[in-house]
Amino acid sequence: MKKKFLDTCRAEKLAYCLVVREMDNPALSLLHQEDFSELLASYGGGAGTGDRLPLVVYRIYPETGREEMIRGSRIIGLNSRALRNLAGIGNDSFVYNYMQSQMNGFAGTALGAFGSAQLGLPASVVAPSLLFEELEVRGARGEAKRLPLLPPPPMSATK
Repeated sequence: MKKKFLDTCRAEKLAYCLVVREMDNPALSLLHQEDFSELLASYGGGAGTGDRLPLVVYRIYPETGREEMIRGSRIIGLNSRALRNLAGIGNDSFVYNYMQSQMNGFAGTALGAFGSAQLGLPASVVAPSLLFEELEVRGARGEAKRLPLLPPPPMSATK
């Protein structure tokens, strides 16, 4: 799949392409009140925006294959309609385990049937790697978080 990814980048004559190695849990990574409102609207049957915050993103230069980690990106409009633009599906699988939170208004879900689950229900999603033809990626809202001024302290005691 990486070969197809790099070939697609070269064919499009792009200076770089992005690889998302780890995604967020959209219910846990909301940074702003309007994001939370949009999430609730999407759960209520509306389309929602599909904005997601990737956790680990790399910029890959197709000519050299060099990878460089980037910070502060947002994927815009990642919803079920985006699956129409798949250029490839990997033969790997990734298991994502999480607790499906219990909120009012989930009558059609397992949480509606098991309403007494106080902390939510354990849930899992298994999915392969996906290669999208095109996704909109923007920088994070507001000012980027600054890197620390000092390195982290050593993990072991020095003598």
